[in-house]
Amino acid sequence: LLKQAQYTSCFEHFTKALDSMQLILSDNQESDCFDVYTNILRGLAEFYLSQDQHTEALDQVNQSLTMIAQRKEKDDKEFALSYNIQGRIFLLQGKYADAIQTIEKALVILKEVQASYPLELAKTYYNLANVYNYLAQYDKVEENSKQSLEIYSQYYGPRHPEAACVYDMLGNANLDKGYNDKALKYYRR
Repeated sequence: LLKQAQYTSCFEHFTKALDSMQLILSDNQESDCFDVYTNILRGLAEFYLSQDQHTEALDQVNQSLTMIAQRKEKDDKEFALSYNIQGRIFLLQGKYADAIQTIEKALVILKEVQASYPLELAKTYYNLANVYNYLAQYDKVEENSKQSLEIYSQYYGPRHPEAACVYDMLGNANLDKGYNDKALKYYRR
């Protein structure tokens, strides 16, 4: 019951923030609040994802993509952040081809600006590996996981929880391929 109350409170804060941002943006299309507004939409999408409300999450992400596309000064990073969430939604809906296509769009953008957003790039590689894991394409899981792991290890070190998630995925992929010793090696890291 407490957890549900926290979710309700969280949702109320998101909707109040959206209402405030809509008022500000209606007066000034080039407001500095634009990024805040799209971040709120993505945050609301993440909230809906946590509640397994995929349609609502997709609506919020699509709205963020529309807002970004309408802006005079386009920020490709903003597209990449929204594509990443959209790809995760497609994955959870079982739309694997759409998930791959969308996450690869984010990957292309983030590779161009990787020095500025290395953690987003690592997350994108991880998300792509996750889709391939669902498709049992373990070589692609390994390829993308290693890219993710390299960035997380450089940024955080090899013992960080983000790196541990990647090691787990690598272990699972190798276990599924029948490489038990290699899987064990990843699990022990």
